Amino acid sequence: TNIGTKAFYGCGSLELALINAKNIGDLAFGGCNVLRIIEIGKNVENISINAFDECRHLEKIHVSPDNQNYSNIDGVLLNKEKTIIMKFPAGKDAISYTVPSGVTKIGDEAFKDCVRLEKIELPNGVTEIGENAFIGCTGLRTIRIPKTVTKIGDNAFKDCPIAKIVTDKDAKYVTEFAKTNSIDYTEDDFSANVSYSTTNLTNQNVTVIIDASAGITQLPNGWNYKESSEN
Repeated sequence: TNIGTKAFYGCGSLELALINAKNIGDLAFGGCNVLRIIEIGKNVENISINAFDECRHLEKIHVSPDNQNYSNIDGVLLNKEKTIIMKFPAGKDAISYTVPSGVTKIGDEAFKDCVRLEKIELPNGVTEIGENAFIGCTGLRTIRIPKTVTKIGDNAFKDCPIAKIVTDKDAKYVTEFAKTNSIDYTEDDFSANVSYSTTNLTNQNVTVIIDASAGITQLPNGWNYKESSEN
């Protein structure tokens, strides 16, 4: 029922962990350098924020759909409601990452030591970036922070060589944060207005082409999209 503090710390040959204990303690799997996949069972209720620290080759965290406390999207750990990013695997093979629409918070230490990431996009609707959220992301160069963010925790970007923050126009909190921390920033308009009219009121499919330079990050409910080679 309980995996205690540092229970498997530094187990250098452990590649796969299937966990169904109620609690996973501090640094329980810390320092497991070849751990690649973690399977979270339905009975897991609490995972310490540093349970998987120093797992530099961790590629994927999968959660049972029957778990009532956690979920995952593409191997990234979230709360059940998928509103909080809990843990991005440090060894995930990605140099850029777009946080899923619907997320409102980047949890404490969520991206800690994700050294491969160079670019991150936060969607409109994110309101908070937790403490130490991106600490140790030594490859991070650019991050898009929307104007909906009104709280950034202590040491959120410690040891990050961020070259630029990209944000919305009138993002007062974000731009003030950038100035205070001597980070270059750019204000951009991340919206595009698209209209369509018809005299035929029956249901119909409509194709609208939007130039990718418009920076669209989310679409209204009911819309579908596909990327083309040009846009």
